[in-house]
Amino acid sequence: MHQHLPRYFNLVFFGMVAALMSGAVSFVVTAVNLSAELGFGRVLVLEWLKAWAFAYPIAFPVAMVVSPAARRFTWHLLGQTPPASAPSASTSQSSES
Repeated sequence: MHQHLPRYFNLVFFGMVAALMSGAVSFVVTAVNLSAELGFGRVLVLEWLKAWAFAYPIAFPVAMVVSPAARRFTWHLLGQTPPASAPSASTSQSSES
């Protein structure tokens, strides 16, 4: 059975992906750079949150812009063509407005 995605699915999905990815990457970079100097503690968490606050506003629009090309490239790597109903960041938002 075909199920329609909610109107703001891509917006919420890419927001979550950007939050998880930017959070994970900023934590690893912060931990690697500061753990030897500061150890694992409150200061490290505060520095990570600062880094995450800087990274997320960059990650979210990048995820929105890059995702259509990433989807096309993925289908190409799989040697298949995307189904006509495959969601993309641009078509899902504009078709249901």
